[in-house]
Amino acid sequence: KKNYLDCEYESFDGIDVKFPWELSRMNHLVTMAQAYLLTEDESFANEVAVQISDWWKHNPPGYGVNWACSMDVGMRAANVLMALGLLGDKFLKSRESLARFLPAFFYHHAAHILKNLELPTNHLLGDLTGLAFVAKCYPYFHASLSWEQFAYQGFIDQMQKQVLDDGMDFEGSTSYHRLVSEFFLAHRLIFSAEGFSRP
Repeated sequence: KKNYLDCEYESFDGIDVKFPWELSRMNHLVTMAQAYLLTEDESFANEVAVQISDWWKHNPPGYGVNWACSMDVGMRAANVLMALGLLGDKFLKSRESLARFLPAFFYHHAAHILKNLELPTNHLLGDLTGLAFVAKCYPYFHASLSWEQFAYQGFIDQMQKQVLDDGMDFEGSTSYHRLVSEFFLAHRLIFSAEGFSRP
């Protein structure tokens, strides 16, 4: 496997890196967790566990294309945390092997984001969203409070810079406007949670 900085994923004809990137954002895990809640079909919960474990096994921190874009790293962290939150404590208690590596999974995601913050576009908002989710859901990491404060202040700064006076996203794209609105909503929800101390 290659270091994420050395992956030449744009150099080959007929290969679209967005396929592995989109799958590795793990949006679909939230849908599977919702399906489990609605149906109580254990196969949905089992598939969530299998996919997280398999992804971690084949994507060690810092290696491969799935670490090349920090926004995707942040979205993956947030989606996995949302899926686990929907599945609840009972889900993890019955899957000890998964529960054992999750702290490392999320710590490496947060550390990678901080090391590779992107330019101030929708990508930076995705970086900060993932960092905020990890900090709030894993408050016992030694850096969790500083991660919270950094993500909160960074997001406030970017809202002021990226939102135009008419309320539109500065990138001028309807799709990006929708995306950043989702990031804004996620931050509003997570920073409204009890126990967060703003700087």
